[in-house]
Amino acid sequence: MPGYKQFVSDKWKVFIVEGGEDDLLSPVDIEEIRGITNEIHSLSRRPCVGNLAFKTLSLVDGRGLVKPFRFDEVKAAVWDCDNFKSLGPDGINFGFIKEFWQVLKEDRCTLLWSYTGMAN
Repeated sequence: MPGYKQFVSDKWKVFIVEGGEDDLLSPVDIEEIRGITNEIHSLSRRPCVGNLAFKTLSLVDGRGLVKPFRFDEVKAAVWDCDNFKSLGPDGINFGFIKEFWQVLKEDRCTLLWSYTGMAN
């Protein structure tokens, strides 16, 4: 910030601490604070991540992260949910979906695939 050092320098002489107006900072205190301030201002280098070696996935492993969900994976996820949980305001809960899975599985999986952008 332009002018900050001069502002601080001008204000040190009238800086009052807890005890009241009689407790002005001593010249030793002022020098100590200036030293700390200069140390802080000398830290101009910001940390960066440019020289860090991150682990990466191979192309084959990366493709495995974006493949479409299989029917059995979707069914396992549905069966892991409590029967009384509802997906939305329509009131259809997981108990209903489980009961009529054979009828609903195509629609539910197609909806999931289109939502995730993985429709065939």
